[in-house]
Order: sequence, then C-alpha cells, then structure tokens
Amino acid sequence: MLKRTLEVGALESIASALFNEIPLLHVRTRCACGCPTVWFARDGETTASHLLAGALANVDETVVEVRVWSNGSHIVGLEFVGPHAGFSLPDASSLRRVG
Repeated sequence: MLKRTLEVGALESIASALFNEIPLLHVRTRCACGCPTVWFARDGETTASHLLAGALANVDETVVEVRVWSNGSHIVGLEFVGPHAGFSLPDASSLRRVG
C-alpha cells in the first residue's frame, strides 16, 4: 500500500532511498479511531511534517484518501482519511491520483 501510494500519488519526485527504506519500517503506533492509519519509527521519535503523496482508494462503496507523510528525510506515516472511523484497509489496486 505504501509503495503503491508513492507511485500513484507522489506530490514530488520520490528519492529511491525512500522506496528502499520501506521494508525497514516498523509500526510504532496505530490510529486510536480504528482506521488503518499507522505511524512508523526508525530511530526514536519522528514527527510527520511533510506530505509526500496522496491518493484516493475504495473501501467497499466508500472513497478514502491515503496519505504518505515524512519528517523531511524518512517516511513516518501512512494515513487513511475517510468519512467515518473504523473502516478497513482499502484494496491497493483501487488507488488512483487525486483529481
């Protein structure tokens, strides 16, 4: 999901180093609302401050937004924004560019 979102919805050129770090990421925390949003940590605490990519995806009949966040040098989050809490993970094949 993370790689596909970067491929489909990149808001800028994505360095190959960011793609290479995907297998090294570990989930630090999940969203408390029950959605599939996850935040990663490599070395200590990280802060999401830069939006790398955004795409739309389908969960059943619902469209959700998928966002990839960085701290300026590393991927720190995979966020899912939908109309209600507790929705399931979208199918990666449904990802498409916003607009």
